[in-house]
Amino acid sequence: MKRDGHRPTAPDEGGLTRLPTYDETVLIDLLDGDAQMAAEVLQDFEAALARGADEIETAFRDNRTQELVVAAHKLKSSSRTVGAMRLGELCARLEAGARSASSQTVQRMILALMAEIGAVSRRLGSTGS
Repeated sequence: MKRDGHRPTAPDEGGLTRLPTYDETVLIDLLDGDAQMAAEVLQDFEAALARGADEIETAFRDNRTQELVVAAHKLKSSSRTVGAMRLGELCARLEAGARSASSQTVQRMILALMAEIGAVSRRLGSTGS
């Protein structure tokens, strides 16, 4: 406990908690307010989430590091483009760590990434896209 009687807060995991699961303004700003185009992009992104999750899990299971890096990179780029900022950061960390981190660390990264994919999917489902 700290001297002031308050418990210290959990570490921020490198700034992840400050990043939004989904910031709807990112894509709409990128598309100059074209809501119809944004809806189409988000529909494609939802399909990419499922594909990306499968590619990442398969590459990890089959110990194909380069394919894991590529899958994380693709998902990182599309996530950041649509405003799934926390997912984009988790993908960036997986992309960077896939070659050098222990298998257990990579597995933890993938678990966190999969949980965030679920959060993004739920959030997108609630936006009516």
